[in-house]
Amino acid sequence: MRHSMASSVHACAPVFVWVLLQCGWQCSATEAAKKGCGASLAANSPNSSSCGTTAGAVLLQARSVWLSKKRASLEAAGFMTMWSDSATTIVGGACEYANAANGGVQSPAATSPYITSKAYCAAGYALYAAGAACGSCWRISYDGSPATDPGRAGSLVVQLVDTGSAKIFDCQLSAFQIITGATSGIFPVTYEPVGCDTAPSGAAATVLDGQNAWYTKVIFSNLPSAVLAAELSVAGKSFAMSRVSGATWSANTDGSTGAASFVVTLEGGMQVSFPSCFASWPVAASSSCSTASEESPTPSTTAPPEPSTTASPVPSTTAAPSTTASPSPSPLPTECSASSSDCRSTGCCKDAGFQCYEKDQYWAGCRESCTPGLNPLDPVEYRSPWTCQALGSTSTTPTPVPSPPTPSPATTTTTWLTPVPTPSPSPVPSTSGSFTTSTVGSSKSRLFEFAAALTDQPVAGSRARAVHSSGGAAGGVVSEGQGYGVLISGVVLAALDENDPDRQKVEDVTYELFLGWRRMCELSADSGSCQEDEGFQCGGGSFPCLPHWKLGDDLSSVLGRGAAPDGDADAMAGMMLAVLSLEQASSRPAWYGEVASWAYETCRQFYLSATVASSSGRNRIVKLGSCWGGWGGDGQNPSYHAPGVYRLCKHYMQTLDGELGASETEGDDFSTKWDVVIATSYKMFAADQCPSTGLITNWAEVSESADGQSLTATTGFSGSGTPGAEFGSEASRGFWRVALDYLLFPEAAADASSFLSPLAAHLETKEEDGNWADSLDLDSSCLVQSVHASWSWNMFMAGPTFASLVCPAIMSATRQQQVIDSAGSRVAMGAINDYYSGSWVAISTMTLNGDIAKAAAKAGLLGTTPTSTTVTTAAPSTTTTTTTTTEPAMTGKVFEPVDGGVGRVCRGGSVGDNLASHYSVFTGTTSLDACKEKCEATTACVGIEFSSSRCEVWTRAEGIQASRPVTGYTCLRFASPATLRAGQFEPVDAGTDRACRGANASDNSASYYTLNTAVASADACQELCRLQATCRGVEYNSRGRCELWTRTDGIQASSPVSGYSCWRFVEEMTQ
Repeated sequence: MRHSMASSVHACAPVFVWVLLQCGWQCSATEAAKKGCGASLAANSPNSSSCGTTAGAVLLQARSVWLSKKRASLEAAGFMTMWSDSATTIVGGACEYANAANGGVQSPAATSPYITSKAYCAAGYALYAAGAACGSCWRISYDGSPATDPGRAGSLVVQLVDTGSAKIFDCQLSAFQIITGATSGIFPVTYEPVGCDTAPSGAAATVLDGQNAWYTKVIFSNLPSAVLAAELSVAGKSFAMSRVSGATWSANTDGSTGAASFVVTLEGGMQVSFPSCFASWPVAASSSCSTASEESPTPSTTAPPEPSTTASPVPSTTAAPSTTASPSPSPLPTECSASSSDCRSTGCCKDAGFQCYEKDQYWAGCRESCTPGLNPLDPVEYRSPWTCQALGSTSTTPTPVPSPPTPSPATTTTTWLTPVPTPSPSPVPSTSGSFTTSTVGSSKSRLFEFAAALTDQPVAGSRARAVHSSGGAAGGVVSEGQGYGVLISGVVLAALDENDPDRQKVEDVTYELFLGWRRMCELSADSGSCQEDEGFQCGGGSFPCLPHWKLGDDLSSVLGRGAAPDGDADAMAGMMLAVLSLEQASSRPAWYGEVASWAYETCRQFYLSATVASSSGRNRIVKLGSCWGGWGGDGQNPSYHAPGVYRLCKHYMQTLDGELGASETEGDDFSTKWDVVIATSYKMFAADQCPSTGLITNWAEVSESADGQSLTATTGFSGSGTPGAEFGSEASRGFWRVALDYLLFPEAAADASSFLSPLAAHLETKEEDGNWADSLDLDSSCLVQSVHASWSWNMFMAGPTFASLVCPAIMSATRQQQVIDSAGSRVAMGAINDYYSGSWVAISTMTLNGDIAKAAAKAGLLGTTPTSTTVTTAAPSTTTTTTTTTEPAMTGKVFEPVDGGVGRVCRGGSVGDNLASHYSVFTGTTSLDACKEKCEATTACVGIEFSSSRCEVWTRAEGIQASRPVTGYTCLRFASPATLRAGQFEPVDAGTDRACRGANASDNSASYYTLNTAVASADACQELCRLQATCRGVEYNSRGRCELWTRTDGIQASSPVSGYSCWRFVEEMTQ
């Protein structure tokens, strides 16, 4: 939320807080519902003679206002402390969701996603309001202001489950850490009411006091908001329930028996019914029914058959719908519904140009237009798919199409939230079998949401648009955030159809964000850019192309000097994709030439100022910025490396050097230079990545071997306040940056695929029925020692991590589609209200829904053949290596699979050794056999790698000594036939469900074995062992992990690990 809006947005907050503090105990929630207790917030101001309301009624009114307006209009301030780090802290809580006698955390009432993920808090007595707030949800935010302990800005939606806090909130450690980054202390926070997400298991009614026909006590849980009234019906006779304490309700049932049902009234008047909860009343304690069970309660669209003697609040026509409960029907309308109102009962809209569209069986809304599926502009708590079936009469007033906005801040602020849906989106192009999902929503809508929430035009007389950040080391305008803006807008523009009604709007915001970037560069010319030595490349040599990393919010002052390569690379990508997509456009915007030139010059500046050569000269690595970072102790951030952007620079410079370059051959001159940067990035990834989990570190130190053939990564370096050996907010971005390479250049995807595949396979094991595990696996033999908490809920973690799923991995296509659909749904739940998480919501949307691939197609990238570094030509897209011979193949040689062959790419001395000098590339090769023929015709051929029409003929003198798993590729060694060693494999300690160990059950050094992944079977793993003279045994699991043990003393022990098998190889002795 922008600070400039604070005075108007939060005007009612003091009244809201005062009412809670002064009136929270005046009457019960049941009485409030019965009497309609309370009026408007204004009537309950401190000047009122009496409160005349209850906390329950105030919650009903205040939270309903917020839900209907879909914005944070009730934010208030308070303090938060840490409650406990125990997973069972909630047991014994005043709301009784985890009642100990009912199973504690295993209780049927403890299924809320906030309880299972430990995103819960205790409330101060006033806010708790004698239990009326139990089950309500609040977004708690910390902005980085001074506190008793060090922390960083954060935000999280939590659920109230207890009381007794001396402050406004006392939160479980997991929630406390997400919000503050600390483990203790008193932190000033703001909080605002929101609706709750619910678990797929459905709303639950659980009996706490049972087997009594005269009295019962029940708790209702997993609901979208707090319960304000409840009613029990037994054999058709209704009994009003009263709040006992917390979230529990009781009723005196007069000895009634028979079928029992419940109806509960939630904040906003919404009702949830359990029509066939129990077939025979009374029931035993701990009995429970759920709205998700087969013949179970579902949200009702008709009034209960037996009306309660307690009148429920009239359902609000503006309350937003829930995915688990429906509004009760309103009385027959006397007029059509207003815009954004529920129109299911009226079937018409009173505003011209609006039509009543169905969301689901419980809700319909008046909208100007509607595209089926998720609408990212819906509140997070009510984000479920729209059917978009038109209900009732069709409006005769045509839907207005917004005219292009004038380039002033006054008009842009009000138009972002009304994108015109594209009726027939263009099909997403195939990118060598990449996966996409529609569950994640619209990229264009996310762009407009991003622009409305995070940007403005702060410079008088300029169209420059700034992306504002907040909290921690951020604040002001940072190049990372501005780069995200240029990237998002550039991709959306590149993917957009020419006839899209919002195209002009997208073109405008793309240029405005570019102008913000350009202004950052211009203000970086004074000093401290560390680009003077190479020379400023932009603006005719007047300005550095890589801006200082931090400027003030007004884009007029420098707050932090030196460039940061992550933001620089993202901005370059956005500029280049926008320009390339306009190459074939029927008309180009006036700014085309300006942006095209700036992008070209930025590529040149990045190579000169943001990369540094190794001592051997064989490698060139991206630094931590123009002023720092590089090799060894200078430090590295793996996630800064963006090989897809460097490959895009290579293509862009080759394509446009005749028009924009210093010479007509400049692009060709830079081609091999970019190849070295790309190859070095992938060597760095291979050195840092954990093969078994796919994870990488936040920070590292990277060094090269003496001959420059390979790189080594170690931990011990860190920055930005994030742990170096953690897979966290820094590291996760690396997977998106490699996924970008895969999506933009699928024909050069071998390295990208081999890097992404292990993580995608890892994620597959963490998803089940739309839910994601709280933790990721760690391997003690790898560099990564910890994983950032709540990785799947923090969009800056989940979004870029999910990007790995676009690349085919070691799982069935059906299963991978399920997993990426689940990932898309999780991202769709995210809101854009801060630059870091919010930016990754937008970026992940366009990654998972196929828009980056579509942008690549429109930019002319898909279908191009990657250039070879062996021969340079003037052609920007296709180069064929011609260094071959026609001599016949050497006799006695055969083709043998390397590490199984299928699903493998060839490597030299290690999995990171893929120098272009090792092989020659032939494009247009029609088959594997044709690739073999090219090898046989080449005297020095030692093997081949083949995929689709691409054939690599390997001539490395030492041969092919390693491989990596990449779907769709085949690696074969061409050599004299290998001899399989004779012998037997003996199970170690029964073999099954055992992992191999050295001298004892805890001895598991990574030096004992060679790891092979994507090995098809245990037999294939054993065959690899027979081929290797030093192999003493194998460990294998069904995910394709094959360890070839070479320990001198062999396998002497094992450890029980489910899913693994261990065998010792006993070689047959020859006479």
